[in-house]
Amino acid sequence: MSLDIKKVVMQRLVSLHGWTQDSLLDFAATKQYPTAVGMKQASVRIRKDSTEPQYWLNGEYQSEGNNALAACVGCIRADLQIEEVEALVDTFAAKADKTVSETYAARLLK
Repeated sequence: MSLDIKKVVMQRLVSLHGWTQDSLLDFAATKQYPTAVGMKQASVRIRKDSTEPQYWLNGEYQSEGNNALAACVGCIRADLQIEEVEALVDTFAAKADKTVSETYAARLLK
């Protein structure tokens, strides 16, 4: 039985890292972050690579006109075990949280 990478990723983001699964898109989620200008939303999407047996996690969080999470990308090979996938999701989520916390509006809140 093969592992459903997309489902494992979404379940981990939602159950452990505070993301909310999108109501319309199966493999997208959002997370609210408090900032000095109010709550701001980040989004994450997982997609299957069209040329390699792997999946990509991409984050987006607009700050000062740029996607602060542009460099927050995760690559998950399709042959990984569930524990390895979960560890990569944990790393991605921690990097996203850290990156958002370092944006200007989030730093002003501190």
